[in-house]
Amino acid sequence: SSSSFPAAKAKFHSSADRLEVFIDYSNKIDQTQLRVAVAKATSSKLENLVETVVKNYETFCETFPAITDETISEDITLASKRSSDLLSRSDTLSVVLNTAIIGESSLSHKDETTKKAKLPKVEMRHFDECYPEIWFDEVEIQMKAAQISDEFHQFATLTRFLDSKQSLFVSGILRSKNPAPYTSAKEVLLQQYSLSKIQKIRKAIFEEKRGGEEKASNLLSRIEPLLKDVGNSDIKKFVIYHSLPESVKEHVALKFEESSVQDFTKACDALLDVHTNKDSSTVAA
Repeated sequence: SSSSFPAAKAKFHSSADRLEVFIDYSNKIDQTQLRVAVAKATSSKLENLVETVVKNYETFCETFPAITDETISEDITLASKRSSDLLSRSDTLSVVLNTAIIGESSLSHKDETTKKAKLPKVEMRHFDECYPEIWFDEVEIQMKAAQISDEFHQFATLTRFLDSKQSLFVSGILRSKNPAPYTSAKEVLLQQYSLSKIQKIRKAIFEEKRGGEEKASNLLSRIEPLLKDVGNSDIKKFVIYHSLPESVKEHVALKFEESSVQDFTKACDALLDVHTNKDSSTVAA
């Protein structure tokens, strides 16, 4: 209700302030000197503070007035942005803490020289939303060369190349104590950013263009990844799909990848009959 909105707002920002101060303080700790006991305690406290912020934010959202003025709209936008930023920073800190915990455990039976060895560093461009499959192929080659095979170290490496928006998609993985965080994060990001076959074919045929100074080989290097898993039957279905009215396209798009050419054609014909009959009825009326 509108009366509880100010109280919920104050409660959210109060918990957000506490989390922000805690993150700022924790980030000042020398990570190379971080002990397991301290890392575990910090991780536990961080988890509690994050849960409180998330709970208060949800309560705050539930109290939004039905009719909002400009000030309230600004409050909502600010709270949403602050929540996202804090969750992203929390995830980054959580990765550091978990890496310290796991790293120390894995080194417990080795000598002092091994304990002081640093995790090999992977140098990569930031996560590529346009070509996520290629990006993962490249980063996994680099991690293999750097001998980074542990799921948690792979996850820590991955998060270095994600921006705040991308980090939100994988934010819940560590808090859920997932035993395979890298594999799960990869699946989530591919599901979020991978193009459908319709989108890939459309992009390859209609959107990718050779620049004035480019060679044909440059254009081919962009087209090949898009058409890697596209077969002759997919091209046939796309030609049919592209010829359809927009209203029909909406209904058959979900059947594109799972249907054979014959089944897809039948589905299109059935919808075209309905579309044609509807148009005829409209004209007759």
